[in-house]
Formats: sequence, C-alpha cells, structure tokens
Amino acid sequence: MEQSRVHRAGAARRRVTSTDVANEAGLSRATVSFVLNDAPNQTIPEVTRRRVWDAARKLGYMPSAAARTLRTGRSEVVLFVLPDTPVGPALVRVTERLAGLLDDAGLTMLTVPRTGGRSGRSVWSRVTPDAVLTFEAFSDGERALLEQLGIEHVVDVSMSGDLLAGQDGSIDTRIGRLQAGELLAGGRRIGVVSPADPRLQRFAVPRRSGAEEACADAGVECMNAVMPLTPDGARTALAELGCADGAVTGICAYNDEYAMALLAAARDSGLTGDRRPAVIGVDDIPTAPFADPPLTTVVLDVDEVAGEIAAEVIERLTGTEIERSPRPEGMLTLVRRESA
Repeated sequence: MEQSRVHRAGAARRRVTSTDVANEAGLSRATVSFVLNDAPNQTIPEVTRRRVWDAARKLGYMPSAAARTLRTGRSEVVLFVLPDTPVGPALVRVTERLAGLLDDAGLTMLTVPRTGGRSGRSVWSRVTPDAVLTFEAFSDGERALLEQLGIEHVVDVSMSGDLLAGQDGSIDTRIGRLQAGELLAGGRRIGVVSPADPRLQRFAVPRRSGAEEACADAGVECMNAVMPLTPDGARTALAELGCADGAVTGICAYNDEYAMALLAAARDSGLTGDRRPAVIGVDDIPTAPFADPPLTTVVLDVDEVAGEIAAEVIERLTGTEIERSPRPEGMLTLVRRESA
C-alpha cells in the first residue's frame, strides 16, 4: 500500500515528454518533434500544429533545456555571480530589473552568491551559461575553467568597472563627487565616513576618492573616518571628524544606513540645530524620508544601469547592436531633503 502511494507520487512528478504529447495528439513522434522544435524545411499543416500545441498545453509540456542546448549549442542562460557583500536595496533592484530585461530577450538569468571566495564554478559546469556577469575579476584558474567549458562571454558589471563608467569615472566615483559637490555648494567642510566592513571596500574606496577629488578641485581639505555600523561606531566617527568643534560640517556617508546612524549619533551627542553636520547618504532606501531629519541621498537609476548591462549581454550573445544612450551620465540623481 505504502509502496503504491510512493509510486503514484513519483509518477505524478514525471516530466511530460514529446512522446506523451504525440500519444495525446494521436500523431507520430516525428511530426510532434518537428512542431515542438519548430524544425525548418518542414511543411506541416496549421491544423496539425494547433493539434500538437493543444495537446502540449493540456499535458503541461515544457521543452527540455538540456535538449535545446544540445540542438542549438546555446543554453540561453546568463549567470550573475553576486558580490561577496551584504546585498543592498540598489543591487536588489538592479538584479530584478536586469532579470526582466534578459527574459524579454529570451534569456534566463540565474544568480549565485560569491561567498567565502567561492565563485559558483560548480554552477558553471552544471548549467553551462552563455554568459557570466561578475562584480570582480576571476582568477587565472577560473578563467581557464570558463574557457574549458566554452563560456566566452564574461562581463564585469561592477559599479567601478568600465561598462558603467562615464566621462567622470565610475558610478561609485561619481557618487562621491556628487555628495561632496552638494555639501561644498552649501559652504560645508567635508568629511567622508566609510564602512569598516572589508567586503564593502570595492564600493567605498572609489566613493571616498570621488569626494576627495571634488574637495581637491575646490582647494579644500577632505577628512576621513572609518566606521563600524554600530551606535558607538557612529559616535566615534563624529568625534574623529571633529564635528563637535566644527572641523567638519558636512558628511558624505557610505550609504543611507550609515547616514541615518550618524544622524542618530549626532542627536545623542547634542549636535542639534546649527551644530548638526549636514549628512548625505546613498540608495534612497524606503526609510530615508522618515529619518530625523529626512535624509538627503543619492539614488541610482535602476532602469539605466540594468539597461546598459542587458544591452552589453545581448550584443555579445547575438551580435546585434543595441541602441544605447550616448553615455550613462544620467544614472545618478540627488534627492534633496532636510539632512543637508
């Protein structure tokens, strides 16, 4: 009895095959195969095609990805290797939008985290993607494996990479310049607060460099502090920057979370009113307007970033040139609120 139930459960999960479709439609396997695979140079009446597809829909037939790969030489899969960092809201939004754009182009995007130094190489060999998107360079050994698997297209999609760079440098560099430029325009003395988390340095370093470049262009000093994301870390960062003495009156925070921690620490330290440093974050997270005071922040244009990456992938895989904006200069917007 128990074995019978197990057998029936296993049978219910069995994949529907083209043979099942042929039996349901009352047609030969060859005819059904020609229709399902849209075989060229085959003249099949439209009524027969409809009969095949009606049977396929009734049975819930799904084409075999493995068979399609063997037939076409392409998996139509794009593997996105996520960075070994805490995944913030901007990256989540870009990933979701990118998956949709690639799906519109007939491509399936899979994501795999690069955690603990692992790059997802086991996934490469199992699905053999047509392209791999990565936030960081692969090692020589990883490159060799990619070549061995026949994966020719590796695209650097990091915010500091060349793909998303504009005339003023990478996106992260421009974030720092935009933050500092806004504070300098308000007559502020600039400080930069960067995260202590080593996994975030690929983003933090160019952001700090951008702010320093803006200050150098203006002929003013730029102070720096490294901050763990804790209440004590935020209070210590304000003290290191000399905010109580007015040494720094405007802060370029790594992101909105760090900015909101600094605003809270300023309140706790009695730095209110004119004594409170202006603070600008990055990402415009949903709670940014509810900060005290509401947070000024830099927001990334998700549609432009995802569109640029998708266009690069589609061009490489199809050889078809995709119309793009002249350069991705408009990917950043400053959202002004009361914190700066």
